[in-house]
Amino acid sequence: MGAVVTITNPNLPGLCEVLEAGAALEFGRDVGGVGRISDDSTVSRRHGVITATEDGFEVTSVGSLRGFVVADRTTPSRTYVPCGVGPVSVPFADASVIVELDDGLDYLDVAVESSTAADQWRTSWGPEMRQRWADVAKDVPALPGTAPAMAGIRWRKTNGVPYSWFLTLVALCEPALGEGPAGTPINRDLAKRRFTTVKVIERHVAQIYEAFELAEVKGARDLIVQIAVDRGLVTRADLELLGPPS
Repeated sequence: MGAVVTITNPNLPGLCEVLEAGAALEFGRDVGGVGRISDDSTVSRRHGVITATEDGFEVTSVGSLRGFVVADRTTPSRTYVPCGVGPVSVPFADASVIVELDDGLDYLDVAVESSTAADQWRTSWGPEMRQRWADVAKDVPALPGTAPAMAGIRWRKTNGVPYSWFLTLVALCEPALGEGPAGTPINRDLAKRRFTTVKVIERHVAQIYEAFELAEVKGARDLIVQIAVDRGLVTRADLELLGPPS
């Protein structure tokens, strides 16, 4: 028996598609059920295909000039799949297949069970994350994120109201807390989520780097998310501060 692949659509809560090895799910604008991702004209009628394999799943981009992205939920790994490319084997155990729209994005979540390869990826958090921590350890002998350093981060004013940059940090951590598609948001995504401009987000991100003392560290954005979530500076309760997405 091969891997079991479960696909869910955030627009259709409670509904899922379970695939065994060899079975496939098309997704796109004219696809019914779980595979229907958006009415946006940038989405092709048949945008792509997710196929279960013995070890996990593979994806094929069949109809869109924009293609799509497969983003891992446990590492910063992302795979861009252009139009006409595939099948592409995906090693991730928990991922999002993300389609960019003219205004925002839409996505499907893919979870893999009963797969040795996927279980290994899930357990180890993937080689990219291990290498990222190894690289950071070389550059920063004493990582911020210890209890004293975290206690020193002033994230709210004396009246208890969070600084504006903290809300951007919450938005940055949103996918890591299990909300929205996988992957660390870029500034454009954060601007849409915060209903503000990219220039404002750039200023907030600089303030976040300064607060965590990681401005000169390669891969600081992903590392900050890891520290903020693992150390409890940002929790699921903080997501209420953002309000519903547009």
